[in-house]
Amino acid sequence: ALVTCIKYYPGAFVVYFLIRRDGRFLAAFGIGLLGFYCLLPAALLGLGDWWYFERASAQSLPEAARLLRDFNTQYFVHVLNRWGQPLGYRLGESTLDVLRLAGVLVFCANSVVVWRLHRSKIAHREVLSASALFLALPFVVQTSWPHYFVFLPFCQAALWVALGEARAHWLWRVPVVCSAVLTSGYCFALFPSWRLYNGVGTLWVADVALLCALYGLVLRRGLRQ
Repeated sequence: ALVTCIKYYPGAFVVYFLIRRDGRFLAAFGIGLLGFYCLLPAALLGLGDWWYFERASAQSLPEAARLLRDFNTQYFVHVLNRWGQPLGYRLGESTLDVLRLAGVLVFCANSVVVWRLHRSKIAHREVLSASALFLALPFVVQTSWPHYFVFLPFCQAALWVALGEARAHWLWRVPVVCSAVLTSGYCFALFPSWRLYNGVGTLWVADVALLCALYGLVLRRGLRQ
């Protein structure tokens, strides 16, 4: 609850507890939000100053989150927009809106993956559920700075182990290997500039590669614990 009050997007992981119908956790989370987001700052700043700050913050968020010209953000809409820039092409507002909606649909699809994992007997389903939610973040979080992607090695290890225990075809491990290569220091060193590494969306591509492996694992028939 405290982290969500600071950065917002960690609140996405509440989906897991909603699917589990963990009422105790959800109640504690709600109380924590109320305390850390409302009561504590209102007590320290005063109710009027706190409300003014929240209104000003809310009004600045839409413009601050676009960041179309920032080469660092790995939000998939921004990455796709940058891919067209060398050709002098930029996505129109209507296309951007459609892509933002597509990002929300990816998050919803990963929530369904979490639901399916929860109902299955797949080994390490808790870890895989966390991976599914982590991998959905670059599709909905419009900042998605490179340092957010510290979760990639965790997801790579989780999927590698899960695919091995599920005896999945070796081809399903190829995306995991590609993701690991893209996020390695060796790959980073091949780029002439860190700006180019971030600008082409290397970390987002590594994220998508893991999504392919995750979907293959979940959709594969006959998975056993």
